[in-house]
Amino acid sequence: KVPTGALHIEGVIYDPSADSLVLINGEFYKEGETFQNTTIVSIFKDRIILRAEEEEKTVWIQEEFSKEGEKTDDEKFEAKTKRQRHSE
Repeated sequence: KVPTGALHIEGVIYDPSADSLVLINGEFYKEGETFQNTTIVSIFKDRIILRAEEEEKTVWIQEEFSKEGEKTDDEKFEAKTKRQRHSE
């Protein structure tokens, strides 16, 4: 079973053109590496996928911003899409 109680995801370094990294409990891991009998299957900028035995679990990462009002990439895309629809 995927351990979630003792799992502290501290951050992600997402680079689709190279090896992305996830910082878990003070240690960096890349896709395919294992910790506590759990394998890092995939790393995305907003989630990681873990596997232990036959179970896969998606762990979502919450973004925190130092500046109020800063928008996520999804919010920026949504705003741009709305502007494009209005200009058509």
